Amino acid sequence: MPEAKSAVTDPDSAQTFGDLISRWEPGDPFALLVLVFAAAYLIGLARLSTRAHVSPLESKRVYAGVAGFAVIYIALAGPFDAFAGEAFWLHMIQHLLISMIGAPLLLLAGPMPAYLWSMPETIRQGAGELLRSDGIVIRSLRWLIDPRITVPLFMGTLYAWHAPALFSAALENTWIHYLQHFTFFASASLFWWPIIGPAPVRSKLSYPQRMLYLLSVVTPTAVLASIITLSRSVIYDGYLDTPAHWGMTALEDQTMAGLILWLPGNALYLAALTAIFFTWASKESEDAVTTRRGPAARRGPRPPRGGTLQKRPGKDGL
Repeated sequence: MPEAKSAVTDPDSAQTFGDLISRWEPGDPFALLVLVFAAAYLIGLARLSTRAHVSPLESKRVYAGVAGFAVIYIALAGPFDAFAGEAFWLHMIQHLLISMIGAPLLLLAGPMPAYLWSMPETIRQGAGELLRSDGIVIRSLRWLIDPRITVPLFMGTLYAWHAPALFSAALENTWIHYLQHFTFFASASLFWWPIIGPAPVRSKLSYPQRMLYLLSVVTPTAVLASIITLSRSVIYDGYLDTPAHWGMTALEDQTMAGLILWLPGNALYLAALTAIFFTWASKESEDAVTTRRGPAARRGPRPPRGGTLQKRPGKDGL
């Protein structure tokens, strides 16, 4: 089975950074759908801000939302998608952008209120009824974000799509490729939900539990990455006959993809763990300060030295 691809004899191969960033596919249907959702989010946010008489730029969540939509749009319309069928390592970056960066950023934005306010009033009222705490939508969502569901679903999606048969099918069929992206995003959103806990369903996990929850996927991800990285033969035949971008053989391309899943992928988990730890520490510090101030606040002002508080006579002698 051939593994080497000649970059010299292949005029279609990319060789520079400019070749990478110059290839875009802005007409991708899913990328256009992302722009529609982003527009609805911004419209709803503007209506909410007008109603509350505050600037939307005052909230950090707005920046998370804009960044999340930007990351997913770049993943679907930018060079990572344009080269996805020809360079495995860029395809891997695309998947990490969708599931490890884009999805959690959108959850941090807490976009549900903005989406509700982007709708006409009659539809918004109906949607509000569906999102009641005792409604079927919220009860279903509570079931879906149970860690006993989210972890197997997230890891199962990752492993299933990296099975050679399914991965090759996604390379050959555009609609299967769309399905791959959708399932990566959906499973990632459900996975990150118990960690971030946006409205309308808050996380029931404590901060230590969130850290353990996140640690549960580190080793399985590393195992898959090691299989791809350390393989001595090409696992995904779809990359054998593609242009030799940047002079990489198919096996080198595969090794690079495995390393990206292994190192940057787990680094993103580590970054999330660090953020959870410091959020936990900050919350504990705030609670400790509140506890110390509580009794003093209940006792009222301390009396002056030498005795109890005395009333000073006013103009009327009281």
